[in-house]
Amino acid sequence: MSSTIKVNNIKNLAGDDSGIDLSTNDQIILKTANTTAITVNSSQNTTFSGDVTIGDASASDSKILFDGNAQDYHIGLDDSADSLIIGKG
Repeated sequence: MSSTIKVNNIKNLAGDDSGIDLSTNDQIILKTANTTAITVNSSQNTTFSGDVTIGDASASDSKILFDGNAQDYHIGLDDSADSLIIGKG
């Protein structure tokens, strides 16, 4: 039994075009103040409009993982050493 709920748009109560649009060409579009902020398409490609922040300014490590078939890579912040680390594995 499927538990999927199909909706076309989820909008906020402020009256602008902010919200989640699920109605366009197999995409999920997140909008803020009438501007597209994030788009995810059916191939799982993600487009960000503007800056992307990883972390929340707390004293903790943050990273991006590239999960390949034969080899994995990472780019991350080692917060305790105040270093940017780029590595394999």
